[in-house]
Amino acid sequence: MYTELRNFLAIPYDELEQINLKAKEQRKNRVALHKIRKNV
Repeated sequence: MYTELRNFLAIPYDELEQINLKAKEQRKNRVALHKIRKNV
């Protein structure tokens, strides 16, 4: 778990912001969960 947290914290803010905006758009468009998981 420590490594996962460390990798998460290593993501630059700009990249994290883009990931969050994409996730928000997917939720807004009601993308199926299995499709979202496939892209992770």
